[in-house]
Amino acid sequence: SIIKTKTSKNDLLSFSSGDSIEVCESELINLQGIIIDINGDSIRVLPKHEAFKDEILLKANEIRKYFSIGNHVKVLNVRFEGATGMIVGIDGRKAIVLSDGTKDEMSVQISDL
Repeated sequence: SIIKTKTSKNDLLSFSSGDSIEVCESELINLQGIIIDINGDSIRVLPKHEAFKDEILLKANEIRKYFSIGNHVKVLNVRFEGATGMIVGIDGRKAIVLSDGTKDEMSVQISDL
């Protein structure tokens, strides 16, 4: 299941099962997890923290995608749409992606991955 939602900044985000996320709103801020299921605006997440043994429910506006250096990604929006590559750097909410095809570096908003 895939959900597309607008953030307060009017960025269109796509979430799907298996995505790594980070909580950016609520008392659970900075908690990381994996999306298990999506039902409307409710997103069931398995937290990556030893204090949480069970899945939790979050709203789409409470989370953002989370990536690490070395992750292989596909650009979903903007001028590089469809391009794939490996994240070689992260600067705030931007990722530096080394293109699989051209080996050029692309600076892409994390919300566009």
